[in-house]
Amino acid sequence: MSTLPVMNEPPRWRVVSPDEAKLEPTDELLAELRAKSDELETATPQAILRWAVERFAPRFTMATAFGPEGMTLIHMLAEIAPDTPIFNLDTGYQFAETLELRERVKRRYGIEVELKRPELSVEEYEAANGGPVYKTDPNRCCFERKLKLLHEAAEGMDAWASAIRRDQSPDRARASIVGWDKKFRLVKVNPLANWSKNDVWKLI
Repeated sequence: MSTLPVMNEPPRWRVVSPDEAKLEPTDELLAELRAKSDELETATPQAILRWAVERFAPRFTMATAFGPEGMTLIHMLAEIAPDTPIFNLDTGYQFAETLELRERVKRRYGIEVELKRPELSVEEYEAANGGPVYKTDPNRCCFERKLKLLHEAAEGMDAWASAIRRDQSPDRARASIVGWDKKFRLVKVNPLANWSKNDVWKLI
């Protein structure tokens, strides 16, 4: 990957007391997010991430499936805020190549992506349900082995980074740079919203 511009100094993490409540979507917060999203519309992904770290860390995180966009954000966070907690949903159905990328990230950046796993192993899960649930009820399988983990990972966090791009689909074309994630109840930051597939592969 190419070298990123050198920042003058690392972003400063705010001090969070153990009993500090999670952010709630108050009118004040939503107004702040709208204004900041407009302000960051023409900012670089690095600048967006830097703002997110300064505003939300240590309650700022990122989920990754080790795709091209996710690897791009990991590369940027390694330069900007390498202590940012990053996690992967290890459903038990991932390819070995995906898990190998996790090891490559650790070797290259010194970042250990946390594996979030369901309570039951694939073998236990399928034995309890009479076979592969992803074949008989894919929506249920997705919820129990993926979405449930995402909700658990969001607990205690105020914001997370997403690797979506607006040019990926009509739905994602409406994504803001910063906004409130109603589904998971935290702030969603989209640093690559304005990037194209070509932009991603140029960096990689």
